[in-house]
Amino acid sequence: MAVARSQTGGRPTAVHQEGDRRRDGLGGAGRQAENVTVGLERPGISDWATGRFVLRTIEDADRDRHLSVVVEMAPGAEPTSERERSAAVSIRTELLRLNSEFAHYVPAEQQTPRIDLRPAGDPEFFPRGVEHRYTRAS
Repeated sequence: MAVARSQTGGRPTAVHQEGDRRRDGLGGAGRQAENVTVGLERPGISDWATGRFVLRTIEDADRDRHLSVVVEMAPGAEPTSERERSAAVSIRTELLRLNSEFAHYVPAEQQTPRIDLRPAGDPEFFPRGVEHRYTRAS
């Protein structure tokens, strides 16, 4: 588990790291919170995202592991498929640029993270007035 601070504005970034690269099967992406932070700080994304996120790995029906990023939206921002897509593309771009293990060992079809946009203060992931829970079961 780690907490990163945004380099542009000092917003807290909530992160769950899901073990080491041997276990997460994603080239250590679970240990690369700062790379996800860079992806969320890009213009066009930072306009509607708070910078807080939960990073986890999830397993699909075929037992393939995928990177999942739960992103807290700014107050008043609405989730859209375009925002999900732009966050996924931005995070993937930064992971490929900054994390050589992710770039070389994660199959291309698993490199785009699955994005879950949540409203500000979402009670499950980002409750107000409660210390943030960084761990989530896969």
